[in-house]
Amino acid sequence: MNILVNRVQFVLFLVSLAILPQVADAQSVLVDYSGETTPEKAQPGWKLNGGSATESMEDGRWMIRNVQNFSRIIRLAPAKDCYEGQEHELTFRWASTARDTLAADGVSVSFTGRRFRLFPLKLAGGRSVLLTGTTRGCLLSESKCHVALPDDLEFDASQFNHYRVRWVTSAANDHRFDVWINEIKIGTLAGEMIAGHDMSLGFEARAGEHILDDIRWTILKPGTRLPDPDIAHAVQ
Repeated sequence: MNILVNRVQFVLFLVSLAILPQVADAQSVLVDYSGETTPEKAQPGWKLNGGSATESMEDGRWMIRNVQNFSRIIRLAPAKDCYEGQEHELTFRWASTARDTLAADGVSVSFTGRRFRLFPLKLAGGRSVLLTGTTRGCLLSESKCHVALPDDLEFDASQFNHYRVRWVTSAANDHRFDVWINEIKIGTLAGEMIAGHDMSLGFEARAGEHILDDIRWTILKPGTRLPDPDIAHAVQ
């Protein structure tokens, strides 16, 4: 019996060793793009994922014109571990003259089984709308994709707006995404469930002109690493 207790205590000790370094870690910046260099030369670099566009750097900003099914993506190492209470924040500035997504993703972030997408549109009549992704896509024609904006938010998609998205991971992987535009909170959105442990940040557009800058994905709080299911079973 003492041998069994000692083994269980040893397993718990190993689990604590795995957790403590994560709790002690300082703020971690996964992606930081300030527009001082071209996207493919940034660290980490934005890889061309399909299509084409005329890209240039103007006033320290990433300009995207003549879009033809254009997509760039940053793929980070897949997360092998899950965390409870790990707090993430994605911030970026974006101006878009697109009038329709044409099933493009816009700005998308994927993190261990969850995905979140945003796409601002400047409609023909001058009105601007903000779309998010659903299981049907990120579509102007899909009512569930339209994000309800506060009455006091003066939103023009073609202007250089500041977006902030924050989420906190959970063991159930059912976390939500809090969204701000120009420091005004617009709501909490569900995001989408996806397969796998992909960690990536992407931009995809099929129409319009776009300006992107000050893109940063930060882990504000490291959270607690959840034990491997096999270890948890052994402890039980």
